[in-house]
Amino acid sequence: DLNDKASAFINEFINLSKRCSLPTKISELDIPKKACVKMSLEVMKQKRLLINNPIHLTKEDVQKIYEEAW
Repeated sequence: DLNDKASAFINEFINLSKRCSLPTKISELDIPKKACVKMSLEVMKQKRLLINNPIHLTKEDVQKIYEEAW
C-alpha cells in the first residue's frame, strides 16, 4: 500500500543520512526548539513553494512538522 511505500522510503532516507553521518534531526544542527516558531512563520512567507504543495498547510501545521523533526 502507498503508506507502507512512503514509510519505507522515509526509513531508507534516514538510514542513508546516518550512513553518511548527516544529521537527521533539527536538534543535531544546534538549532534551539524555540526557533521552530520563527521558522514556521518564515515558511509561510514562501508562497511560491506553498502553492505547489498538494496539502494546504497552516502555520500551526508547519510548526508541528518542525517540532516533530526537532
